[in-house]
Amino acid sequence: MKKILKFSGILILISILSIAIGFIFVSSDYQAFGLEHGIYLGGTPIVIVAKGDALVITQFVSVITENGAYSPALRAGLQRGDIVISANGQKAYDIFQLNNIIANSTNEVVLEVKRNGHMFTVNINPVYDLSQNAKKIGLQVKGDLSGIGTLTYITEDNCYGALGHRITDEFNYSEIYQTGKIFNCHIEGFVKGEQGKAGELKGRIVYDQQCLGSISKNSLAGLFGKINANEKTGRPHCKIAGRNQVKAGKAQIYTTIDQGKPQFYDIEIVKAQKQDSIADKGLVIRVTDKRLLQQTGGILQGMSGSPILQNGCLVGAVTHVFISDPTMGYGVYIEWMTGS
Repeated sequence: MKKILKFSGILILISILSIAIGFIFVSSDYQAFGLEHGIYLGGTPIVIVAKGDALVITQFVSVITENGAYSPALRAGLQRGDIVISANGQKAYDIFQLNNIIANSTNEVVLEVKRNGHMFTVNINPVYDLSQNAKKIGLQVKGDLSGIGTLTYITEDNCYGALGHRITDEFNYSEIYQTGKIFNCHIEGFVKGEQGKAGELKGRIVYDQQCLGSISKNSLAGLFGKINANEKTGRPHCKIAGRNQVKAGKAQIYTTIDQGKPQFYDIEIVKAQKQDSIADKGLVIRVTDKRLLQQTGGILQGMSGSPILQNGCLVGAVTHVFISDPTMGYGVYIEWMTGS
């Protein structure tokens, strides 16, 4: 049986006011990757399934016992957003493993937990759940992230870059999601953007298909890893330009908004900000293409990672859309992506 999951384009940040989330400093004598050999353009939607190396507490649930309904985990002092590192000395990778440890415990379950950067342990007594006939501690956790983004580029040696920004969960955690897989995404439609509300791509994945590649890094400049060699076939090939070569003026984005192939759409680079360290808002862009404006209203969630080209060179990738004006957004310099 095919397992089909549906996704919305949740991987593009949508706040017009943003908070700095860190900088990675690089040397000033940086030589842009690919200037000599060039690079293959992405522009195609992908489904991202990132695997966490720990479990994040998302909610507490009541356990039905002979003495009433309550959550032992909540009573023990745990909070939403706490990161469970281990249980009874065993690394916590998924909910099935955690449930197995709880079920086989004879006494307390000792959880190693991280909160606001600090590590501590919590001892919890599991109780018997009358409704599920199993020992429970009354919490819900998650250990992965999934959603839609856009592939930015593929190198000659089958490395890829995507998104142009970190993937984070609802608690703004990114560091625990450093591995995973990417898959082809079948676009089923989109919600058009409007003032005060960002639009979004909608798509699905069929999990019995072969994955496109692996995730090996989730950083400020985007998502990176290895991709199948045949994914280069038929893609446009171009040079890239360093950040100091990018100027305000006419440009294009290369992106996919339906079941067809990626297309070039006209934009304007309103501002090319001077940057000496990696950041994801180096470019301020405005969509000017009448086709794209009529269809989508501008930039959609899920377009994050769409290549930005100027004078035939890859110069950046879309990263953000303005809630107040979906025709405008931010981009990251490609130099930061290929150099990360």
